Amino acid sequence: MRVSFIVITCDAAAHAGRCLQSLAAAAAPGDQVIIIDDASADGTPAVIAAAAPALAAATGAAPDAVLLGARTWGGIASAANIGLARADGEVVVFVDGEGWLAPEDFRICRSRFEASGEDLLFAGFMEFDSAAGTFRPPADRDRWALAGTGPDEAGRRLLALSLDAAPWRRLHRRSLIEAHGLRFPEGPLPHEEHPFHWALCLKARRIGFADRIVCFRRDAPAAGAAGADAAAFLAHYRTIAAMLPPQDAALAAAAMEWLVAQMARHLPVLPAGATWAYVRQAAAVLRGFDPAVWRALAAPRFAGTPVGSAVEQLMSLPPETVAGLWLAERQAAGTARLREDLAAIAGRLDGIAAAHDRAAAAAAGTREGVEVLLAAAELRALAGLARPGGG
Repeated sequence: MRVSFIVITCDAAAHAGRCLQSLAAAAAPGDQVIIIDDASADGTPAVIAAAAPALAAATGAAPDAVLLGARTWGGIASAANIGLARADGEVVVFVDGEGWLAPEDFRICRSRFEASGEDLLFAGFMEFDSAAGTFRPPADRDRWALAGTGPDEAGRRLLALSLDAAPWRRLHRRSLIEAHGLRFPEGPLPHEEHPFHWALCLKARRIGFADRIVCFRRDAPAAGAAGADAAAFLAHYRTIAAMLPPQDAALAAAAMEWLVAQMARHLPVLPAGATWAYVRQAAAVLRGFDPAVWRALAAPRFAGTPVGSAVEQLMSLPPETVAGLWLAERQAAGTARLREDLAAIAGRLDGIAAAHDRAAAAAAGTREGVEVLLAAAELRALAGLARPGGG
């Protein structure tokens, strides 16, 4: 089966060479390589041109390189959709221009997918911490441990929906994508891979899992402004909820759990200035939950957690009350941290003053000793001011 690799690059000159080299090692004769560069300004097009001969040797055809002249909305949506419009292989594989493939394991997954009749194949991936130079498993590693254990397709679908939405770790049957006209939502909202992930999983007839590491993702996905990120997931939930088949309580609960899990990541870093707008939007979304489904299937997962309490507030209290409570809690927490910092500073000043006392004792009766003693007294006075309570 012919594979269409869709590579997405944007200011990836430092890493695209390794990515394309791994792709040349993973591709087979007859494959299609499409590279969409999102108006890079760092020399990425030159890296793409340098890799073209190796890619042509591996596949038998020059890569289809599309160098966009202006930056798109951001994220991968526009570039990915351009790639999908040009793809003609039976299988679609997205490739992150800053990551790289694991050729041997990819070939194993490809053979399995070709023979399986599955619409989607999820495989494993690893994250690479550039600063530390170390690898780590993704955040969904605990759920990934369940892959392949579900005996029925409904259970496998729910598991797939709960996994990381990174498109790089999936093999897609292109007939699934085209039969339902599936595309990434384009626009100013970040994290557009999530609605696409849900659409794929909901439409797929058969979903498979392969316990192989097919790619490596460099660092964590870039985050935007915390308030904008948080609000984007509320909008994406509305899109996802509109996709769900009616009367399917399990899928409705899965969507609720997905949103609240995202909120658990966002609320601790939500800027104070974004609180009121977020509370108003979140309250409107959460009050659209089916109460029976939420209480019976989704809420128990978050019982006793901070996000569980936050959701209950948003569902039951006026938004202005919730915003006031959250801001008051934030102010109290900030005050407590400030007191802790001041106490630590006071302790350090006391320690320095004690050292001055010892130096003054050693120089007793001299002008230097008197000056050191006076300095110790000033340090203790400063420590008293820094210490909570003023002394």
